[in-house]
Amino acid sequence: MAGIQPETPKGFSRKEFLRLGSLVGAAATAVVLAPRVFSSITVSLVDNQQVPKTLPVLGQAFTSEEVPPKSETKIYNDLTPGIGVAVGWVGHASSWNTIVENLIKAITGAGIDPYIFVPKHLRQDCTDYLNRSGLGNNQYNLIVCEPDYALEDNARNIDGANVAEVKRKGFLSSWIRDWAPLIIDKGLKKTNINIRKGNMPNPLMGTGIDLETEDPGLDFDGGAFFYIDRSDGIPVCLVAEKELVNNNTWQFPSDKDPKNEATQRLKALFGEVDVIMLPSLNGDSVDHVDISCMPVGEDRIVVGQALETDSNYSILNRIEQTLSAVNFKTSRVPVRREGNNLISWTNVLPLIRKDGKKLLFMPTYDGYDNENDEAEATYRSLGFEVIRVDATSVKNRGGAIHCATTTSVTAALMKDL
Repeated sequence: MAGIQPETPKGFSRKEFLRLGSLVGAAATAVVLAPRVFSSITVSLVDNQQVPKTLPVLGQAFTSEEVPPKSETKIYNDLTPGIGVAVGWVGHASSWNTIVENLIKAITGAGIDPYIFVPKHLRQDCTDYLNRSGLGNNQYNLIVCEPDYALEDNARNIDGANVAEVKRKGFLSSWIRDWAPLIIDKGLKKTNINIRKGNMPNPLMGTGIDLETEDPGLDFDGGAFFYIDRSDGIPVCLVAEKELVNNNTWQFPSDKDPKNEATQRLKALFGEVDVIMLPSLNGDSVDHVDISCMPVGEDRIVVGQALETDSNYSILNRIEQTLSAVNFKTSRVPVRREGNNLISWTNVLPLIRKDGKKLLFMPTYDGYDNENDEAEATYRSLGFEVIRVDATSVKNRGGAIHCATTTSVTAALMKDL
């Protein structure tokens, strides 16, 4: 799988990333980004005649017997110094708009210029809303895209024996983390790892960004996966077992052990890595690891702490024991249950700004003042400047700050990263 190049779509030539404000050929249109010039932005958006409607995806079958590559692999993630922060614009449901607005204000206030991926048909809706909220177009970078998705339950037309998939334009929620691609670097070449294939919206669709695409042979949400650069030189993939194993058995050979098969596929993708699979929490409808823990650098992982009366109390303690046993340092922050929903203070966004400053965007929730303060104190003790972001509007939607942001995809936009 590694090293195989996908076919360039017909009518679309490979282009070098250009500086903001550049034009691509005589037929190209002006860049659709904020007018302020940032040296880090390196993508130009062109007219639809030159933009592929879908990203190329490899169709070759995966075999777990492939030898893991020995070359050094770098994955761009939250703790990559100078990485950008991206959010997605949904354009409906006020709670989604509220969390994106709160995030953009917090991110710009911390000296970072966010990237807003906005579906082409919602561009005016997005800019009007942000202008009404007091956010001028010099405070963010607008990336116009053309993603689409299909939902198995209600996005199909059934006509007798024929089933036709119905695609919807845009994003289905603000949880851009879950379907944005991972960008990795193999031999100084950026590659798009398509983690959510087929029916999920990819923010790079329709942007004109042309990267090689690798199919890992695994479908998983971004919130179910962490790639951790450990100080001993052996990276760790920290994954949700239910998401990576149970949800992929349909594409595993029937004679293979599913857990081992998932492990081998991760190793074929990333090389020599340790794979640690963690259990889901009770009440976690999405089976994500960012609900129970969060890597924050320097071999430290912050783990949730439930009340002793909660069945998750013992699960989280076992997670901490598992991580400690492989030489991770741990700290604890609250996780609370509200009805059938989990409210987590591990669902944060830790960043290292280009100047080396450690920032952490932390969700806060109305009615949880003690937990808000306890979590902030923990993160501050780890050397982070904590920026609070009100996430009350999405506390019953299965996520918070980490889910509503993504970083790896911005490596495709940043030439100097």
